[in-house]
Amino acid sequence: MTERSHSSTLRLYETDPHLTVFTAAVLGCCRTDKGYDVVLNQTAFFPTGGGQPCDGGTLGGYPVLDVRIETDTVRHTLPSPLPLGGTVTGVVDQEPRLRRMANHSGEHLLSAVLAKRHGLRNVGFHMGSRDVTCDFDGIIDDEALRTAEDEVNRLIRENHPITSAYPSPETLATLDYRSKLDLTEHVRIVSIGENGTVDRCACCAPHVTATGEIGILRIVEREHYKGGLACTFSAAPMLLSASVRRPTASWPSPRSCRPSPREGPYKRPSVACGRSTKGKRKTFLS
Repeated sequence: MTERSHSSTLRLYETDPHLTVFTAAVLGCCRTDKGYDVVLNQTAFFPTGGGQPCDGGTLGGYPVLDVRIETDTVRHTLPSPLPLGGTVTGVVDQEPRLRRMANHSGEHLLSAVLAKRHGLRNVGFHMGSRDVTCDFDGIIDDEALRTAEDEVNRLIRENHPITSAYPSPETLATLDYRSKLDLTEHVRIVSIGENGTVDRCACCAPHVTATGEIGILRIVEREHYKGGLACTFSAAPMLLSASVRRPTASWPSPRSCRPSPREGPYKRPSVACGRSTKGKRKTFLS
């Protein structure tokens, strides 16, 4: 293994989520069965974690095959080695990064609204290429879910700031924030609204810097799952040309029907894109 002694990787995406081009020093490079693991002094590439896939792009002109974090060191897998001690340019794929940030920030808003209005906890999270599925630990009806979607979009329009910070253990103990784990130190808190008035949540991922960047959020499917509610939604970030529009009919068009990530390829229901004969999965909304 060729690697210099180094401390934790500076994660540029935490302080500048819109940064997609950066330079860094190569601190380490070693061969693995998947290619070459490269360690930098700093990076804008988000590593796989918390239900979100890693960023793609290039490093020194080579495609980034994988990004992961071990302790505090971010490792980038490349098909070819980089010279130790050299300076390299990294380029993060911009469109997937923007879409994931918008979807993730939208998930925080939806989870916050469902927690405050209905006491539901987000207990599972999976991010696909264009949408997100969250598992909540309770069930609400369609009308309540429509109202929650409307409230999320109101919060988006109000353009609340989104910030992140690592509070001290003493400060952390005084904060009211959402988290799936019992955390005590080195916790990154993502806050929405001045002083977290809209939401606070422990999260490691990059987010948009204001809710207005999310654009619009549409729930496209919900199902009862393990005694709770699995909800699939998609955001249309203002910085991208793609959009998600509410269908004009009472049920989405076939193109809008997406399977839950756990259910495999989409199969057309026996009636025109509405309710499956299985009964519990339902495309959403009018």
